Amino acid sequence: MNSRMRSFLGGAAVAAALILPAAAANGDWITWPTKSFNDNALRVEDIVGRVTVNVRDGGPISVDVTGTKDRVNGMSVREEGGKVVVEGSSTNEYGSVWDWHKWFNFSMDYEPRADNLYVKVTVPRGTRVEVTDLVGDATIGDTQGELRFDAAASKARIGH
Repeated sequence: MNSRMRSFLGGAAVAAALILPAAAANGDWITWPTKSFNDNALRVEDIVGRVTVNVRDGGPISVDVTGTKDRVNGMSVREEGGKVVVEGSSTNEYGSVWDWHKWFNFSMDYEPRADNLYVKVTVPRGTRVEVTDLVGDATIGDTQGELRFDAAASKARIGH
């Protein structure tokens, strides 16, 4: 093994030693088992995170949630009046999207951050989708159904 390769491998080992403990300290990362529902509408509300709505031809609405343990445990997914409701929590220690006392806390350890919660929903084409009170990025596919999108801060890509 030449000295250049040893230097590269040594640098990679140092980087891994620095990054892995930092990732572990950021909270335990967990994934909910996929939840499926036979409803015809979706409402996503009060989320600080990244939201993706994928579209397929037919089938149930499926919801996948991934993130830090505290953030995922603060989520609620339920059926309500013919629609699937995916809701962020306003009862955890970090408060809700609208807890203005937290708006100016720019420390890196402040939760919730948009990069520690991912919500992926897959809906059948034609599903009515409503996203309200989102802080974070959103990608919504070609639902070809009624859409309402309301975000406080978002970079969104929305199809037809």
